[in-house]
Amino acid sequence: MTDALSATTCPYKGLQPYTEQDRTFFFGRERDQQIIISNLYAASLTILYGASGVGKSSVLLAGAVPLLRQEPSLSIVVFRNWQDPQFLGQLKQQAAAAAPNKTAVDPSLPFDELLAQLYRTRRTSSFFIFDQFEEYFLYNASPAIATGFEAEFARAVNRRDVTANFLLSMREDGLSKLDRFQGRIPTLMNNMLRLEHLDRRAAQDAITKPLEVYNQSPANSPRPMTVEPALVSAILDDLQGSRDVDLVGATGNLPSPDRAPGTIETPFLQMVLTRLWDEERAAQSATLRMQTYASLGRAANIARTHLDNILGGLTDAERDIAANLLRFLVTPSGTKIAQEAGALALWTELPETTIQPILDRLSSPELRILRTVQTPGRPLLYELFHDVLAQAVLNWRRRYVAAQQEQKIRRDEQVRLAEQREDAERRRERERSRFMRRALIVLSSLFVLTIAAMGFALWQTRQASKAKQHEFDAQKQADSLKDQAEKAKDEQAQAELHERDGYVFLQKGKFADAAYEYGEALKLDRKNATLYNSRGYALMRAGNLSDSISVLQQAIEIDPKNIWGHYNLGLSYHKNKNDDDAVKECLKVLELDNSFCDTFKKDANYAWFTCSKEFQANCGAAKCSVAREARDTSTPRP
Repeated sequence: MTDALSATTCPYKGLQPYTEQDRTFFFGRERDQQIIISNLYAASLTILYGASGVGKSSVLLAGAVPLLRQEPSLSIVVFRNWQDPQFLGQLKQQAAAAAPNKTAVDPSLPFDELLAQLYRTRRTSSFFIFDQFEEYFLYNASPAIATGFEAEFARAVNRRDVTANFLLSMREDGLSKLDRFQGRIPTLMNNMLRLEHLDRRAAQDAITKPLEVYNQSPANSPRPMTVEPALVSAILDDLQGSRDVDLVGATGNLPSPDRAPGTIETPFLQMVLTRLWDEERAAQSATLRMQTYASLGRAANIARTHLDNILGGLTDAERDIAANLLRFLVTPSGTKIAQEAGALALWTELPETTIQPILDRLSSPELRILRTVQTPGRPLLYELFHDVLAQAVLNWRRRYVAAQQEQKIRRDEQVRLAEQREDAERRRERERSRFMRRALIVLSSLFVLTIAAMGFALWQTRQASKAKQHEFDAQKQADSLKDQAEKAKDEQAQAELHERDGYVFLQKGKFADAAYEYGEALKLDRKNATLYNSRGYALMRAGNLSDSISVLQQAIEIDPKNIWGHYNLGLSYHKNKNDDDAVKECLKVLELDNSFCDTFKKDANYAWFTCSKEFQANCGAAKCSVAREARDTSTPRP
């Protein structure tokens, strides 16, 4: 592989996991990969767990798997596509394709029976590595009791005629979800293997040995890349001893609580090395230098500014859209979740043509904040590139929104102060004009000169007092407005948290909980038509039709052109057996946007309306084959 390296190849991976193609650059985990292989051979089920970002995928894909593939009589299957509803079919296909001697098998067989048949026909053993297994529980929240993957997988582990060993690789905070298998697999927790962060010696190998491989390439040997020993020691000291290196972007936060004393977190090490490599290459330097490391603020500042540096390349408008999109790609608990562009457009209330370029930028090789997930027969999905970015994204977005609100408050205050200064200047100008007129009148008569002078002095004193009082009142008003703005900012942040929790409950099908969270948000933001619409939709899905109708009517009162409010209100009326009002609301949708003809046709919940004469008069004839009420499976429209 070293022969194919170019001078532009980076021997470090940053936040990208190592793959089988990167195995020549993978160092520091030699002992771990041998332990993993030994456990795979020894036990029918091994659970490999560790903190997020510890390097589980890398040690498997670039360490253990390439070594296992050298065994000719062994079939290896690595699977991680848990977000696909048809993942079990894909898993069976990979199991059949991985066997050395190709034999036709029936893909409709249960998973355990398929493995048994493969062994009977081919007499080979199989190792299955289920990577990122915590995502199985995220996308499959409701288990099948007697059938489906969980039952078939449990039987495959328990059956003696199935010569397959399994390894589940997952985050430590997801181990409790394995309770779903506790009653099916008696030996579930018998073979637990915890992957720790790198010790100092392993981390040193991860720094120096990839450079040795890089320099062995003929393209790089004339000008090899070196690293200063002082830099190696400084990086290891900073990452091993520091307690404030944190990717989330805040000063003073502690690193992972699961980190053993004296160990070094792999994501931060790779992030520092990649940043140094890019800086030295940009400077046309052939040495990773201590001077460059110091100028970047050492490890703490490199980690703290990682996400800000990446997103700093976007325009202000692009960052606004990115902040809006990213909140739907991370759960409130800090777990990444995959979404398609159409759903993101619906939830952000932005056209898909607007968000698609931003999704492309965020998933480009230059940024690598998102990655795409493509499964046959399904739209392209987008998810965070690495678990370690989830909490960083939440924190960046919180700081970004707070900064935007602060800037708006500052601009509004500057406008108010400018208006106050202009008003005060106009008053002073009027006072000067009045003074001149009175002075001319005084000069017209020597007889009243003294009296006029005394009167003017008294008047001037009073005016000065009034002006001072007015200035005091204006300042008091400005302070009051500032306090109100600070309060509004706090309420807006709380409302946004409730709104996000409501969205998560909608995703999980907990509609009553979603309605409650949107209600809490409305207490803080009573004029938000979108929140009323979201709460009305959740109440409708929870079966509370009367309240749903009342809330959706409030959304329309606030914003009569709220097209989704009319859309959901029509369905609520229909479910409440009030088809006259339901038809009126649906016609109002078409009046606001006639392109919703296609939306109604595609939504099974509106089959009653697409078959009506009113719909056909506006949209043309539609296929009317639905004979009964469709089950509500519509996409949430908050």
